[in-house]
Amino acid sequence: MAIEQNNNNKGGFKAFLTKKPVRYSITSVLIIFAVLYGIKIFNNGNGVNTETPAVTKQVKTTIVGEGNDSSQKISAAGSVKPAAKVDVVALARGTVRNIFFAVGDSVFKNKTLLALSDSATLTNLINAETNYVNLQNSFNATKRITQETIRQAEIGTQSAQDAVAAAEIGLKTAQDNLDNSLALTVKRNQDTKDNAITSFNGHLNTIFNALDQIDNILKADEDAINGGGVVLDPSLGAKSVGSVSQARGSYRLAKDRYDLLSGRDVSSETVLADTIDVSLALGLARTAVDDLIHVLDNSVANLVITDAWLAAQKANFTLVRANVAGAKTAADNTLHALQNLTITNTTEEAALENAVLAAENRLAMSNTGYQNSLVTLESVKQGSQQQILGAQTALDGAKSQLNLARIQAGDLTVGAPISGTVTAKTVELGTEVNPGQKIAEISNTKLLKIEIDISAEDINKIKLGQNVKINPGASEFTGTISRIFPTADPVSKKVRVEIVYDNSNNDLIIESFVEVEITIDNSPTDGQAIIIPLKALIIGSNEKYVFIVDGSKAVKKTVETGETIGSDIKILSGLTLGEELITDNGKNLEDQESIEVIN
Repeated sequence: MAIEQNNNNKGGFKAFLTKKPVRYSITSVLIIFAVLYGIKIFNNGNGVNTETPAVTKQVKTTIVGEGNDSSQKISAAGSVKPAAKVDVVALARGTVRNIFFAVGDSVFKNKTLLALSDSATLTNLINAETNYVNLQNSFNATKRITQETIRQAEIGTQSAQDAVAAAEIGLKTAQDNLDNSLALTVKRNQDTKDNAITSFNGHLNTIFNALDQIDNILKADEDAINGGGVVLDPSLGAKSVGSVSQARGSYRLAKDRYDLLSGRDVSSETVLADTIDVSLALGLARTAVDDLIHVLDNSVANLVITDAWLAAQKANFTLVRANVAGAKTAADNTLHALQNLTITNTTEEAALENAVLAAENRLAMSNTGYQNSLVTLESVKQGSQQQILGAQTALDGAKSQLNLARIQAGDLTVGAPISGTVTAKTVELGTEVNPGQKIAEISNTKLLKIEIDISAEDINKIKLGQNVKINPGASEFTGTISRIFPTADPVSKKVRVEIVYDNSNNDLIIESFVEVEITIDNSPTDGQAIIIPLKALIIGSNEKYVFIVDGSKAVKKTVETGETIGSDIKILSGLTLGEELITDNGKNLEDQESIEVIN
C-alpha cells in the first residue's frame, strides 16, 4: 500500500508539469534568466563594471576634552502652596463668648482667637484646686512628722554606732598597747599626748568660733536665757518650716558639749577620753553649721535680710564648715594616734590584758545595741515610707485631677496654632461648639513651599539646602530645597521635591504654578576621567568602542566606561585628550572606513 501511494504521488507531479499554463510559465522564466546572463557576459567582455560605486559616509565630530560642560540644568513646573495651613478646632465643649479675629487678620502663634464659656468646667477646676491644696498640706505635715521620727531614730543609731566605734577604738587601743608595749618609748608616748593636748585646745577654739558665729544669727543663747522669748526675722528659714528650731537645737547640743569641755583640765591621763569628747563635739558643731546653712538656703530676702547678706553668710559658713570638718578630721587622727600608744614596760601587760577583755565586752554590748538600733531605724523608715507613700499617692491623684481640670479650663481658650493669615472663619458669638469642631483656618503666606517632581536618575544630583531659580528670567526669585521625598511615585516614577521661599514681599501667589530651574554639577569624581557624549559610544556584544578620525579614515578604539552623567558618560581608559571623536553617524561605520567630516 505504501509503494502504491508513492507511485501515485510521482504520477501526480508529472501530470502537474504537463499542464499547459504551468509549462508556459516555466519557459518564460528560463528565457528571462538566459537574457540577463547573456547581457552580463557581454558587459564583462567589453570591460564594463556592473558593481555599485562606494559612497563616502558623512560624520560629525568633537575634540575630546573640549567643550565638556560640567553643569546641567533641570527644569520643572511646580505648584505654590503655603508652608503651613492648619484648621483651628475647638478642644472643649462650650458657648462662644468672645471672638478676637476676623478673616484676613494677621495672627501670631498662640494668639488668643476665641474664648468659650462652660460653667461645669470652671466649677470642676475650683473643686480640684481646693482638694489639691488640702492634700498638699496633709502631705507636708505627714512628711515633717515622719522625717522627725526618722531623725530621732537616726540619732539613736548614730549614738549606738559611735558607741561601737568608741568600743572598737578602745579595744584596738588595748590590743595595740598589749602587743606593742615593749616597742614604744615613753618619750614618743608623751609627745603624742602633748600634741593631743595642744590640738584639744585648738579644736575648742574652732568650736567656739563656729558656735559664736551661729549664735550671732540664731540668738540661741539669748533665747535660752529669756525662756524662748527671742523672735528672729520671719524670713529666716521661711521656706522650710522648723529649720530654725532644728538649727537652734543643734546649736544647743554643740554648745552644751563645748561648755562641758571648755572647763576641762586635759592631762596625759585624760587626753584620750578628752580627744574622743572633742571629736564628738566637733561632729555636733559640724551638724549645727549644716543646720544653719539649711536655714540660710531656705530664707527669703527682704529689706533687712538682703540677697547680698544671705550670699555673704552662705559663703562664710561654707568656710566655717570646712574649718570644723578639717578640725574633726584632725581630732580623729589625733585620737587614732593616742589609741596606738603602747605600754612601755612589761609590768603593765596584765592590766592591758584585762583592758582588752573589758574592751571586748564593751564592744560586744555596743554591737548588740547598734544592731538593735538598726532594726528600730529600719522599722521606723518602713513605717514612715508607707505613710509618705500613702500621702503622696493621694496628692498625686489630686495633682492629676487638678492638671486635667486646668487643661479642660485652658481648652476653653483657643489660640492660633501657627503664625499666619486667617483665611476662614466658621463660628459666631453664641455658637455652641463641640470638641474637634472647626473654628477657623490659618495659612502661613510669608513662607511658601513649591512642589516639583524630579526623575529618579536626577534626584541624587541635587541636595538639601541647594538654591534654585523660580521663574528663571528677568524677574526670577531664589528658593531653597528643603525636602526630598525618600520614595518615587509608583505611577510617574518621579520623586517629589519641596522648595521653600520667603514670600515676605508677596512675590508669589498661593495655588499658582511656577517654573523651577535647578543647576546640577556633572563634574566627574575622578579628575583624570574624560567625558564624552553618550551617543558617541557603541556597545557591542563583547566590547564597548568609539570611532576617532585619522586623516580621512574612521579608526575603532575600545574603551572602558564609568558612570553615566546626564547625556554624557565617563571614559576611564581608551581615549586621549585632543583626539577627534566621531559623535554622529558612527554606529554604521567599520574600522578604517573612509569618512567625510561635516561639522
